[in-house]
Amino acid sequence: MRRAIYFIFLTLLCSLSFANERAAALTAEKESLLQQSQSLSAQITVAIESYNASIPPVNAASNRVNAVISELNNLRTGPREAYDLKHREYERANGVYLQSRAKLEEAQAHLDSLRTQKDLVAERISLIDEEITESITAQVKTRELTTEEDFQMNARGTVSSSSISIDSETCAQLSELNERRRNNNNISSAQDEANRKALRELCYLSVKINRENSDVEGFTLTNTARSRINTTGNCEFQGPSREFDFQFLGRTIQEMNLVILDNARNSGRASHDEMFKLMIFIPRRIFPYVEVDYNNEPRTQTVYLPTGEAVEFNALTKEILSGVLTEAPIDPSANRHSRRFPGVEYTGKGISIEAVRRGGYPAYVHGQSFNQYENTTHAKVKHQGRECLVPKDKLWHGAHTEAGLTFKYSSDEDFVTEIANGYCGWNVKLEELF
Repeated sequence: MRRAIYFIFLTLLCSLSFANERAAALTAEKESLLQQSQSLSAQITVAIESYNASIPPVNAASNRVNAVISELNNLRTGPREAYDLKHREYERANGVYLQSRAKLEEAQAHLDSLRTQKDLVAERISLIDEEITESITAQVKTRELTTEEDFQMNARGTVSSSSISIDSETCAQLSELNERRRNNNNISSAQDEANRKALRELCYLSVKINRENSDVEGFTLTNTARSRINTTGNCEFQGPSREFDFQFLGRTIQEMNLVILDNARNSGRASHDEMFKLMIFIPRRIFPYVEVDYNNEPRTQTVYLPTGEAVEFNALTKEILSGVLTEAPIDPSANRHSRRFPGVEYTGKGISIEAVRRGGYPAYVHGQSFNQYENTTHAKVKHQGRECLVPKDKLWHGAHTEAGLTFKYSSDEDFVTEIANGYCGWNVKLEELF
């Protein structure tokens, strides 16, 4: 029991530690960028003043050139000497104009360059904010993700129950507990760091957090470890991996998806290496969530799909152990044209909608396919061994434009009536899918 409880502590702590380290690095980068942004703002102010100061000389020089040209035109029928004298005056005036114009253009280019630099800095700050708030679970509200019991500490500071709730309060208590253990020399610093490093590679769990209200809007299980599924994995994110990305953005029924990514990491180019499979499950009864059990061997993380059906993962390797999803090994082939998409299949009572794409989001309709297993225009609707090809634009708004992409059906009943029965010609009753 103690061993299992200790593993619970370390497993969750490793996620917290990884999040803290990454967040600290991002925060430091953001601070540096904010200072750079302030400096650029000050430089832009000076550049605007310089630009504005360059305008009157240009206007004055332009007016002078126009005046001299008018005088030249009046002298065309007069004495040649007077005309030549005025023409030399024109050349001097035009030279002054060209110099002042060049200074104005130089000031404009400098101002544009500074504004571009500031925009790039602002874009990077925005990306950092997004990564900090939507990345690894820690120090944010994630109580919607699990329903485990709270833990308690006895007088010696050890965990006295067998399960814990992963929420912000728990993370703070775990951090305090870790510090207490270290101060009591129960875990040496070297051993602690070794455990963190090992577990960081094995228990990676990413959680998407809404920045505005801290709601959980998705979570990801990532398989990087060498196993029967990831035959060339190396426990690092430089090697092949499989991600199960359970999404429910905005906590809306139409954004409830599972996106599976097999990344062969052969070329370093996303368009060549990344193989995506999108799955939607009908009926949609609940938001996906995770239950954690570290008391059994192997330790497990059980994910409940929108249908309410369960899929059990190995908590260390992220391989599927049992449940209504099955998986075939990752295809690590270097040939992107014949590499297979994630071999994850749904075997439950419900209906699955599946689309695939190499190097991009599968719901979009796109041009020529460069993989022999890719269908660029249609998705598969599956139920109990039956398959039906359905045009993507019948299932998603924005499938052609890649703008405002949304699954069309907020009602499972409408989907069954219009697609499963109407388009595919099946005779499915919604109540039979539960």
